[in-house]
Amino acid sequence: MKNFVSKIFVFMVCVCAFGCKDSSTFWHGNTTYRTSCMYLNFWNTDTSKNSSSVYGNCPRLEIDKVNSSKCINTDYSKTFKGQIGDDPSQVEIIIDNIRLADEYGYFEVRNVEVEEYSDEGFWEKMSVNTNPVVVEPLKGLDVVLVLDASGAMLKSSVLLKQCATNFISRIVSKVPTAQFAVVAFSDDINATKLTDATQAESYINQMQFEGQPLLYSGLDTAITILANSDVSARVMVTLTSGKKSDADTKTIDDIVSRLNQDVDFQKIQSFAIAFNSETEIDKNIKERVEKFCLRGFAMYPEDDDDFAESFEYFSSSITVGCDLKYTRLATKYSENNKKKIRFKFVSDQQRL
Repeated sequence: MKNFVSKIFVFMVCVCAFGCKDSSTFWHGNTTYRTSCMYLNFWNTDTSKNSSSVYGNCPRLEIDKVNSSKCINTDYSKTFKGQIGDDPSQVEIIIDNIRLADEYGYFEVRNVEVEEYSDEGFWEKMSVNTNPVVVEPLKGLDVVLVLDASGAMLKSSVLLKQCATNFISRIVSKVPTAQFAVVAFSDDINATKLTDATQAESYINQMQFEGQPLLYSGLDTAITILANSDVSARVMVTLTSGKKSDADTKTIDDIVSRLNQDVDFQKIQSFAIAFNSETEIDKNIKERVEKFCLRGFAMYPEDDDDFAESFEYFSSSITVGCDLKYTRLATKYSENNKKKIRFKFVSDQQRL
């Protein structure tokens, strides 16, 4: 696969820098493992009238981006809220849509430990017997498939349908709550709403292939669909023949501008496959494709087997994200006296 993978990972600024702060890499057999750290600040105020209680009921958690390992990708601007647990002396906080990646591939989280900075000035490991951190699959995932339905993909249409529907099945096997929309672009733009896997697969199997590809108008429609989504993980996966139509009213600059115009769009990961069984994907096409692969990456299959493998790799990298549930004592801390916490991720790397 290495010969057709773009080596760019354009997640957030500096997210993919190799040699992350507070990260270490080690090998076991043929597997690369990494330990990475996420630093957080916790506070928990009391909004009830019983201010004499030692417990708070308004837990908050913010991520310290500066000190956290750069390979950790999440929404650093977010202040994560919590809730009182089944035991009123405990609070639970969910940190959603965490991903680990560098320029060589993505990491699957195998274990997470939590430490808190003590008043004595050292990091204290929380007891494993209390299971303070639970790694959970993504609860919210919306995926829009932007598919070239022009005549340029006619000879590969059967393969395209098979790979796209298999891709959806693999996503659902990891994230059962995932929703899908399909944007088919040719002379016209046809799109579905976000729906379940069965309806998305049915739409793909009925696609017809003719006309010229309005690629950028298709991307613009997909961004609009994701802009109206409120889940934590939003993904756009584009398949293009590499061709573009002069009739397209949108441009690559329009697409990049939309993806960057609002902080909320920082949540969108954009992946792309450029494939044409009849012609080679040239440098100019690759440059255009990589411009809209924000917080994702592009692949350039050379044959049918590589084409299928691209979809398989995308499904793995998309579903590798996780949510964390952190449970701790509901001790009161003011916003001016936050408790320092760090998560230590142990993950193994899936190479490109």
